[in-house]
Amino acid sequence: MNKIILIVLLCLQNISFGQVSKSFEKKYLLINTVRKREEISGKSKLYNVSVINQKDIDKLTKPLKALAAYYSGLAASECITNDSTNNVICELTTALGLDYQGSDAQMAVIRKWFRNDKTAKEIIENKCYVGNPGSSSGSNDYSYLCFAVLQDTVTVTYKFGLFYHGKPTKNHKDIVTIKGDKITFVKHGG
Repeated sequence: MNKIILIVLLCLQNISFGQVSKSFEKKYLLINTVRKREEISGKSKLYNVSVINQKDIDKLTKPLKALAAYYSGLAASECITNDSTNNVICELTTALGLDYQGSDAQMAVIRKWFRNDKTAKEIIENKCYVGNPGSSSGSNDYSYLCFAVLQDTVTVTYKFGLFYHGKPTKNHKDIVTIKGDKITFVKHGG
């Protein structure tokens, strides 16, 4: 009888520990959309604008920065073409300290942390190309990008702007694990 009570108490302790550890989940909001008044062609109007949260980006560990580099290769983040070098400058890639979009630094980080990932290989083959800045076909920019970290598991939630490759966007949720110097997708999905 004492063994049964002890086992039940241990199970209850593990359950309550699981609930407590859930509260230690860390969240990082990397990109968010805000309403901002801008003047375009002489007209002042409110627009939805994606903004980088540098404060949270600065808190990221190396593996989380690598994960952010991967996502910076999937979609745009207020990208512009730099006229003097013809390189595309995207805010997320720049905020991560990886220079321009498709830089050797960005691709090296993705290559290191996502060694056997098919999508990562495609991102690298395409030199992290995320579309033409200012394209009239809709926005390929993120509306938001957020990481929720619980121990070695990261839940990535994100949404692209109005359109992504010509299709209306929806919310996405991916789950990855970080083990040593390798990031592995457990779930890619919508």
